[in-house]
Amino acid sequence: MIGSTPAPPSIDPRERTAFDESAVRIEPVDSLDRRSPLRAVTEAFISLILAVVLFRTFAAEGYMISTGSMAPSLLGYHKRVTCPTCGCTFPFGVAYDTDPDEESESTARSRTHATCPNCDQSGIQVGDVPRNHGDQLLVSKQAFNFRQPRRWEVIVFKNPGKPSEAYVKRVIGLPTERIRLVRGDVEINGELVHKSLDDQLQTRILVHDADFRPAVKSGHAARWQSAGTSEAGTGWQSNWGEFTLKDAQSKGSSEDSLHWMGYYPGEVTEAVNVPLSEWPDDLDPTSIPPAGLEFDPDAGVLTARIPLTPEIRELLLAGTGDEPFREAANELYTRSHSRPLLDRYGYNPPDEEPGEVDVRDIMLELQLQVLSGLGEFAVELQDGLDTYRVLFDFSRGDVRIHRSSDERPIATAGLPSGLSPGPATVLVSLFDRQLLVAVNSQPLLPPLPLGSLSDRPRQFLPARFGGRGLDAVVSNVRLYRDVHYTSSGGRNGIDAPYQLGAGEYFVLGDNSPVSHDSRRWYDAPVPEHLIIGKPFLVHLPSKPGKLRVGSREMVLRLPDWSRVRWIP
Repeated sequence: MIGSTPAPPSIDPRERTAFDESAVRIEPVDSLDRRSPLRAVTEAFISLILAVVLFRTFAAEGYMISTGSMAPSLLGYHKRVTCPTCGCTFPFGVAYDTDPDEESESTARSRTHATCPNCDQSGIQVGDVPRNHGDQLLVSKQAFNFRQPRRWEVIVFKNPGKPSEAYVKRVIGLPTERIRLVRGDVEINGELVHKSLDDQLQTRILVHDADFRPAVKSGHAARWQSAGTSEAGTGWQSNWGEFTLKDAQSKGSSEDSLHWMGYYPGEVTEAVNVPLSEWPDDLDPTSIPPAGLEFDPDAGVLTARIPLTPEIRELLLAGTGDEPFREAANELYTRSHSRPLLDRYGYNPPDEEPGEVDVRDIMLELQLQVLSGLGEFAVELQDGLDTYRVLFDFSRGDVRIHRSSDERPIATAGLPSGLSPGPATVLVSLFDRQLLVAVNSQPLLPPLPLGSLSDRPRQFLPARFGGRGLDAVVSNVRLYRDVHYTSSGGRNGIDAPYQLGAGEYFVLGDNSPVSHDSRRWYDAPVPEHLIIGKPFLVHLPSKPGKLRVGSREMVLRLPDWSRVRWIP
């Protein structure tokens, strides 16, 4: 029902004037606040203090990390070290805290050398590098008032043994669950737990960034190298961290004709053997310089006593057309330069690592730009038992996933539109015994479970990418690994599942070899009432700066805006 609005009553003009004069009367400003300036400032200051106290009590509070148990995700006291060989900058842990005891000071003085996690350059002098403070966290105290912490989420809590101390760890086990750590992975109630793409991005640890590579004169071999041979004018050309493929006019049609760039984790220190029945007739052994290469016809093996150099490999391949011998030479080169990937941390001093173990959970991320052609681009990852190939076919418009032990694809998907012409970010991972493929942060298909993996041979070429029938540029190539939860020194959830009660959580540090957490504590769980909140921001991080006044030099703390970030 719609009605009308009545007209306002008429007002005599003389009455309206009197009404208006009284309505617009304004009091002097000083009549609103007769406080003295000192009193006003004092009351404002007290109000600010009360607001800060209330904010810290009920909303959020700041904490600074002193230890390295969550590195490299969150950093404690550390030094920012730049590798003199490859130019990569990485954090190197120093004393766990600022306690002035003799043991702490002695430990800090002994940490004078670091090893670059990107190129393995050892013996880097860090004694004169100034110490940097740990990450400062802003912690929401209300985050878990209406929900419980989620698995893989970072929390801040009071030390169950010493409530005056605050710890930061990652949640692994939830109330009433049974937790067990098996070969670096997490089992919950007897089932392997899989991380989502977002969780993988939060826990991944950088193994190698191709943007940082040693100079040729350094004597360190490049990690990414062309695998196999290509016809003149085709194949990959590398320019530091950028790789260019020239093959758009290729007539090949087989996936075996792909041009490959392989990742070589580093040279092995022991002799390497490959099977070879006979030395080719058209290759004179005396034409090969003595470089640790031996052939035993009785045993039927070709041996490299030292890592095979690229020059020796090229001499072997160019000197004969015998295909079995050429395959053996390529395999020998690959194996002599491909030790297993290890759970190394550049943050930890080398003498503090309790023992490195092989890791199989790897991720390759790169940026692909197709310039021309309708060929294929492939990414291959190896877990030591099987090889998984993700083939992007631009002529068919699809993506096919192959496993080495299967003839048919184990999965297919449509080719994402963002791949051509690009650039597009391609990500393939084998974290937690599942295969995950994403383009521009969007999964192409649901993760593929790969089944259990027990004892396995060591991987020789863990990752490679290749293409044919394309002119393309690949850049921003980074290899990552997952956190490998070691059992060293652990007592809970190692030999048998650990049962959590109601309101109890099982927490672990990302820096698994040195973290003291639910694995090692006598009382493993963190009770719900000791949880302070969820860190959501790394705020006000600092970096050391130098100020020289005359002959005196001082180290100052300067803001490091590049490290300010949200914590999911």
